[in-house]
Amino acid sequence: MSPLLPTPDQRPPFIDGDVVLQEGTAIAPSVVLVANPGSSLIVEMGACIGMGSVLHATGGALRVEAGATLGAGVLVVGQGKIGRQACIGSCATLLEPMIEEGAVIPAGTVVDGSAPAPVVPAPLVVGPVVSLTVPTVTGQAQFARLKARLTGH
Repeated sequence: MSPLLPTPDQRPPFIDGDVVLQEGTAIAPSVVLVANPGSSLIVEMGACIGMGSVLHATGGALRVEAGATLGAGVLVVGQGKIGRQACIGSCATLLEPMIEEGAVIPAGTVVDGSAPAPVVPAPLVVGPVVSLTVPTVTGQAQFARLKARLTGH
């Protein structure tokens, strides 16, 4: 099996202006990162920018903090920040963003910076999900014992 190769329409990222990419950032093909004169764009360590996203810093600093993830086709324009570990859904549009740490912004959302961003609570994970089939009566007894051991009931 061969590794995935970019298709001809997947261009390398385009970077123009005062753009800083810290070590460990992941920038997908066809991403555009632009900072107008007098503005800056900083993408911190561990941030991930999805394919075809456009980040355009205008009027000051635009910062994508450590561990933030932007889905494919996200548009960000202006100054502001996308907080640590925030998750921005595909095709979202952020104008003058002030996205808090750990925020989850749904795909296709438009955030204009003048109102709080809609935030989807992160899912609560309490433990591993176990899926078992029980084909026989003996299997059912074993399943009941296993379930009791896993759940404490």
